[in-house]
Amino acid sequence: MPIEPLSITAAVIGITRLTYDSCKSLNDTIKTIKSAPQQLKDLEKDLETFQNVIKPAETDLARCGAAESELSLEQRASLQALEPVMGHCKVICDRFSLRLTQLTSHSSEHRTALRDRIRLNFHESDVQLLKENMAQCQRTLSDALGFANLFEPS
Repeated sequence: MPIEPLSITAAVIGITRLTYDSCKSLNDTIKTIKSAPQQLKDLEKDLETFQNVIKPAETDLARCGAAESELSLEQRASLQALEPVMGHCKVICDRFSLRLTQLTSHSSEHRTALRDRIRLNFHESDVQLLKENMAQCQRTLSDALGFANLFEPS
């Protein structure tokens, strides 16, 4: 049973918005960490870049929804492929945000505890893994959007 085109776009727009919010929340959490290790500061920039990719994608998807009946089967399949990618990105942002909260549990808004700073440095591999996952999500998103050719329906 084929999925209605409108429900495809609506689902992808919804998960894209949730992913953007999760990414922004994680970025805001990182910004609150005083004296954050350089790797976390670099992650902050990566997250901002990812947000700058997601936001226009959401706008393009909304525009696409108006002309969805004109989309080819391949374009619709590309849209459907975006949903799990965005869902995965949201999950990894949410998990890492929770992990950061755990790693900085002894810190306050104004000061990062020495114990937490050591824990953050010790868990640099977690930060690296998140960076790699976000880069993969961004590449997949760019590929799917390019294939769907959302700017000009067929």
